[in-house]
Amino acid sequence: FGGDILTDSSTTAITFANSGAGFVTLNGNTTQQIRGHLLFPPVIRRMIVDKPGGDVRLNVPVTVSHSLNLTPGIVYSNAANLFTLGSSVATVTNVSNTSYVEGPVRKIGNAAFTFPVGANGVYRPIGMTAPSILSARPPK
Repeated sequence: FGGDILTDSSTTAITFANSGAGFVTLNGNTTQQIRGHLLFPPVIRRMIVDKPGGDVRLNVPVTVSHSLNLTPGIVYSNAANLFTLGSSVATVTNVSNTSYVEGPVRKIGNAAFTFPVGANGVYRPIGMTAPSILSARPPK
């Protein structure tokens, strides 16, 4: 895609690159937006951000379900337009000072993970170990 991704008129969630080897590449020279219907936000199976210019702005929540490659490109998210990485996303490749997510990122799953976040031109990863399962009982 060299321009915006628009799913505003969709009445169901659209999954991009749904085939086994499919992927979506955002490679425009200017800022690109991902816009859609808030009740049916898009899912991108494999996403490559390869921006020679501009950045990617989320105007709707977006889920990447399988892999994310940032080479280079900055994705801007916010609390209303959350960037979610599915449980199949084990790692994010090619992160750097020119390739990260600026804004909140949600990760689904319970494996160790390094979040590809940064701000103001600096990649500042945040890692977490695999969460342990705790149980609690009410006092007797």
